Amino acid sequence: MSDTQRFDLGFVGGGTTSGTLSGAEWTRLESAFTGGGDAVIRVEEATGMLFVRASQIAWARVHQRDARVGF
Repeated sequence: MSDTQRFDLGFVGGGTTSGTLSGAEWTRLESAFTGGGDAVIRVEEATGMLFVRASQIAWARVHQRDARVGF
């Protein structure tokens, strides 16, 4: 995994968020999501702080590489 991880999250009932986390912060969020608990996770996102209730994440998309337009 790279130093940073781009992601999108979708929530139960609708709504999404996107951002960039350090590899360590993404691992923490992923562990809470896959663990199935109801914990509120605080992670430091590239532009601020993010609080997420793990049980309310419906899906997660992890970007494997930077998207580029053009050449």
